[in-house]
Amino acid sequence: MDILNPIVALCQQGSLAEFKGQPAAAAEAYQQAWNLSSDHYEAAVAAHYLARTQPDVTACHSWNALALEQAQLAESQEDLRVQELLPSLWLSLAGAERDCGQLKQARHCFEQAVLAAKKLSGPVGEMFCQGLATHELRVLGQSAELSEFAHG
Repeated sequence: MDILNPIVALCQQGSLAEFKGQPAAAAEAYQQAWNLSSDHYEAAVAAHYLARTQPDVTACHSWNALALEQAQLAESQEDLRVQELLPSLWLSLAGAERDCGQLKQARHCFEQAVLAAKKLSGPVGEMFCQGLATHELRVLGQSAELSEFAHG
């Protein structure tokens, strides 16, 4: 992500606040990023981070779904900045679906995360696929089958 982008910078500020144990300051930075976003890519970034500070799984799911929707709109406008964000957005939505008890949808989102990661070139894509294969697969309880999918 472009760290010089003001929306990305606000989200990094929020992440730092989260790391310091200041969730209210984090949520405020993410909300400000959302309010100031000027295109679909920036809205996707802000919504992705806003999802992390929601008080319940339903709100978290809503923000994750909105983040992905905004990213897909950016992608439809050929905004290439969104490509590196898509695996994380799909993975976050997979987790939200799982937390809402929607395991079939969680699996679909996870598979989309893998496909999006495979589109990334070089070590970033490889690292993402390896992480997916070892982490989220266990959570979904289908590690053997999906592990082959992630590495195939």
